[in-house]
Amino acid sequence: MKIGFYLPSSARVVTGGFKVLFEYADYLAGEGHEIVLYYDLSFSFKNHNINNIFLKKIYGKYCEKRHPQWYKFKNKVKKYAIYKNTQVKDGDIIICSQAFTPKLVKELSPSKGEKVYIIQDYENWFVSDAELLSTYKMGMTNIVVSTWLKQIVDKQASMPSFCIPNGININIFKPLPNVERIRHSICFHYRSEFYKGSDIAIKVIEIIKKRYDDLIVHVIGIQSEVELPSYCVYHHNITPSEIARINNSIQVFLCTSRDEGYGLPGLEAMACGTALVSTGYKGVFEYAIDYNETTGEGNALICNIDDVDSLVNKIVTLFENESLYQKITRNGIMQAGTMSIEHQGKMLENILLSIRKKGYENNT
Repeated sequence: MKIGFYLPSSARVVTGGFKVLFEYADYLAGEGHEIVLYYDLSFSFKNHNINNIFLKKIYGKYCEKRHPQWYKFKNKVKKYAIYKNTQVKDGDIIICSQAFTPKLVKELSPSKGEKVYIIQDYENWFVSDAELLSTYKMGMTNIVVSTWLKQIVDKQASMPSFCIPNGININIFKPLPNVERIRHSICFHYRSEFYKGSDIAIKVIEIIKKRYDDLIVHVIGIQSEVELPSYCVYHHNITPSEIARINNSIQVFLCTSRDEGYGLPGLEAMACGTALVSTGYKGVFEYAIDYNETTGEGNALICNIDDVDSLVNKIVTLFENESLYQKITRNGIMQAGTMSIEHQGKMLENILLSIRKKGYENNT
């Protein structure tokens, strides 16, 4: 099949949403499909008041060659920078994601392919709730990444959505040999948006530092400058392989999100043999199960949102209880192993094949 991914930017920085789409594109290309990424730069041009066609073309060529540097495709994936949706070529499937793009993809002629909308969160950050909900009603095949999103989307759409939880690259995110796991060490991902809860993470590590003077804290983010305690080591816009190496060197991965569609970094950390301590935001329950001492089941320690004291106590418990730590990390590795990008990618491929077949039958 000829499959296009319609993206709202050239993905200069590492984000979970883009990474998932790139991994799906890479997987599908490896299965023999012809894959094209369309970087719609019209959003950037509008924000920077760029109207000159020559400048648009020059910048577009730069984006095609240089972006994204943080993700290296294993298979042949074409990249086109566009500034209007009429530049999309004919194909079998056209996939959009993020709330900006469905309207533009809906306008495309049937020759551009069957329209698919991958919904990765309740993305009302830059559009109103009414605008967002309208994207679910556009008649595309909706694919969601979590069960809580499915409930919202299916109330709006005329047809039930498909649910494919995000997968990870278990060839990268796995326990690594010859990497020392340092005692009393924590990692968290920093984002300034309120829903990410980074303010809570900082409060937690400040309390932990008072108890463990040897505490090591790694912080991963996409912002060039971040105000953090002096003992934190900040890693800016690093590659998945670099993230995996950090995950392998720490004991606890801390997630303090308040609201998130899925929460890929927590699953990636589990795959590396790192214990996950997380708030109970909706998306985390797609892969994390709070540990139950009675049954011995569970792969993480889950706390209420914004509960600093509980997060601190859970981390201290893992630092002090080696047996519990081993049980949780072992269960986490097993859970992550069932959610590889290959497994989830095959699910996506089968859905796309059935959509294309149905579309072909309806048009003949």
